[in-house]
Parts: sequence; C-alpha cells; structure tokens
Amino acid sequence: MVFLLSLLCAWLYARYITRPIVRLSKISKQMAELDFSGQCSTGREDELGCLAQNLNSLSASLSTALNDLQTANQQLKTDIEKEQELERQRVDFFSAASHELKTPLTILKGHLAGMLNGVSGYENHIEYMERSLAVVDRMEQLVKELLYVSKAVGTQKTEYETVDFAEILRVQVAAVADLLEEKKQYLEANIPTHLYCVVEQSQMERAIQNILVNAIRYSPSGELIRIALSETHGTIRGEIENTGVRVPDDAIPHLFEAFYRADISRNRNTGGTGLGLYIVHKIMKMHHAKYGISNTSNGVRFWFELPCRQPIDNSI
Repeated sequence: MVFLLSLLCAWLYARYITRPIVRLSKISKQMAELDFSGQCSTGREDELGCLAQNLNSLSASLSTALNDLQTANQQLKTDIEKEQELERQRVDFFSAASHELKTPLTILKGHLAGMLNGVSGYENHIEYMERSLAVVDRMEQLVKELLYVSKAVGTQKTEYETVDFAEILRVQVAAVADLLEEKKQYLEANIPTHLYCVVEQSQMERAIQNILVNAIRYSPSGELIRIALSETHGTIRGEIENTGVRVPDDAIPHLFEAFYRADISRNRNTGGTGLGLYIVHKIMKMHHAKYGISNTSNGVRFWFELPCRQPIDNSI
C-alpha cells in the first residue's frame, strides 16, 4: 500500500510539474511560427510561473513589433509605388514634350532647307519666313508653358493669402474681352460683389485665365460663355460653361493630362499647347480644391469648389 501510494503521489507530482512545461512548449512553438495569440497561465508563483509571465510579455512585445513592422512595410510599399507612378508620369511628360517640340522643329527645318536649297515651291521666301516665324512663336509659347509647369511642381515657397476671389474672376474676364470680341461670342456672368478665400493669387489667376481661354477657343463663333460664382455653406463654387461644343465621355477623364487632345486637328487650329488644363489641374490640386469637367445639354462646364473665408477686419 505504501508502494502504490508512492507511485500515485509521484504521478500526481510529475503531472503538476510537466503539464505547465508542455503548455509553455506549445506556446513557444506558436511564437516561433509568428502566432502570438496564445497566453500562458500565470497562476503559479514558482519559477514556471515567472517563465510564463516572461513568455507572455515577450509575446506581446513581438506582436507589437511585428504589427509596427508590417505597417512600416506597407507604408514603404505605398511610397515606392507612388514614387514609381510619379517617375512614370515624369517620363511620359518629358516624352510628350519632346514630341511636341520635335514637330515644329521638323517643320522649321524643312522651311529653312527648302529656301536655302532653292527647292521648287519655296521661291516666295517672305511667305515661308512668315510661316517659320509662326512656328517659332508656337515653340516659344510651348517652352514658356513647360517652364511654368516646372515652376508649379517645384519646391518654391508658395504664399497663400486671403483675397477677393470675385475680383480675381472679374479681372480675368476683362482680360479675355478682346478674345471674346474676336470670336464674336457672348458673355453671361453672374459674379457677386465680394467672395473671399485663401489662395496663392498669381497661381489662381493663371488657372482662371487658362479655363476662360480654353472655353473661348474651343467654342464656335457666336456661342455663349456662361460664368457663375456663388457661395453655399462656406464653400465657393465657380462654373464656366462654353456652349456649342461637346467632349466625348471617354475623353473627359483624360482632359487634365499633359498634351492630351480629344481632337488633335481642333487643338492645332486653335494654337493650344496641350498644357492649359494640365496647369489648371496642378494649381487646383495645390489648393486642395475640388474640380471637374462635365457635358451639359448644350456645352461643356468646368466647375471648382474652394473653402470660403471672411476677411479679417483690422479697422479700429
């Protein structure tokens, strides 16, 4: 009986000792497989209980470190993809710019070679010199646009200030009055007396000018240009619509891309560089503005939204 009682006590004591060790071994194996969901029982006060507490602390630390590492890796992956996309856009931009410059250079070279070599048809030097000058003017305009884009996407300091946006719009409308008269188009403007917002004034003036010029150039003679500016619930909304024209629905998402042409021949005839709306896109994005282009029942409408801000009254 003493012998059997000794065996029973030995079995119970061995089970008391080995059971937590088996549990600790199982938890450590899960940790080796990067599974930190298991927890060791910490009810004991001896060395095994201390080891269990240490394993739990190690599991929590490793889990936190692994989550932080995964978050950092995901952020790094996102940053790399974004940088690759920017690099692709830069390559596409400069490739398109090179192509745009190559075409007028080829025309100019042909005119000069024809006049210098006395090729038949180039006897009237004055006529071809005038054509060459027009080509040079177009190249100059394109280069200016490229320089402006380079400046707009650069790291130069931008100064934002509270300005009267309604006045900016009125000034730009007055600046294109001659172009409206030349195209024999009509203007319908609904602009309030004052509407204030925080913008970089010179950049926003350029964006509004590009939108107005684009609307006038691509509308036929005798059509209507509608301009509306309003404020609702602290948001300024501007709309510029040109009638008598329509953009294919599949072309609308690409209109803000550099050198994109929904109609190549029409763009050539109007003398556009293909960078007008691309510059508008960059400026609006710089101001965190909402904007877009959509077809209407009788034309095309460009719209944008900016936060409204009341001017600071410094009077005493």
